[in-house]
Amino acid sequence: MMRKKTMKKYIVGILIFILLIPSARAEMIRGAKSLALGGVQSAVTEDPNAVFNNAASLFSISKYSLLLSYMPIYSIDNFYYLRGTAIIPYRAFRFGAGLYNITAEDLYAHTLFVLSLSYSFSRNLHAGLSFKYILDTLEKEADEVDSINDRINHFSFDFGLIFYLNKFFLVGLSGKNLNNPRLAFSKETIITKNTTSFELGSKINVIRDFSIFIEEEFIKGLEPLTKIGSEFIFYRTVAVRAGMGKNETANLGIGLAFPYMRIDFGLMAHSDLGNQYQLDITFEL
Repeated sequence: MMRKKTMKKYIVGILIFILLIPSARAEMIRGAKSLALGGVQSAVTEDPNAVFNNAASLFSISKYSLLLSYMPIYSIDNFYYLRGTAIIPYRAFRFGAGLYNITAEDLYAHTLFVLSLSYSFSRNLHAGLSFKYILDTLEKEADEVDSINDRINHFSFDFGLIFYLNKFFLVGLSGKNLNNPRLAFSKETIITKNTTSFELGSKINVIRDFSIFIEEEFIKGLEPLTKIGSEFIFYRTVAVRAGMGKNETANLGIGLAFPYMRIDFGLMAHSDLGNQYQLDITFEL
């Protein structure tokens, strides 16, 4: 019995650690394609994960799209991450909705619901805005500290821009949690949970089917983080990706395009926690 309680404390401790470190949170949200590109988010196009990463790049999606995603978190039992997004294109607009959930056994759940809107001002400039509702639930059996709330919810919003300088070069800018939502874990302590962050990135088409991604991430209280990635597409069907970002580890991934469906897989090696992978499946109409 004592061993079970100790294990529960260990799992909850990991979860709280992840939720309080903004850079770790970013690792959860990005998507399989972004994961393979070293964590680049702001300049990634043609990816429904833009609902979470940069709503402006939703305009690069011209078909009705539904994405389903799964990611076990560092091989920890019953600790996983599920996500789904839906995109609707309409004239100069793109509408998106997304839902993701992080769960650890019956102890803890982190849920985010987001609504996104992208608008094209011209062929070169697109803007996006996302509104987010966030709910955290800590089960009572895991709550051994009376001062910790077992249900907390709050709202936040993001914005994004995509600017095409020409057909070979684009720049992406995203700002997340602009209202810097704050969370009360106890009556005495207020902890900033979703710190405001900004990402400035670019995508360079070196040749027709080979692209390089570069991004700088700025989070209050942390050193800027540089991320780089590359993608080579064979016959418009197979995409091979590689990148480097947090922890200076090599990330790898692959994408497969079929009629009405795409599959993306990303892998990141962590020196202490082991391998981290994510699988995205997108249906298109």
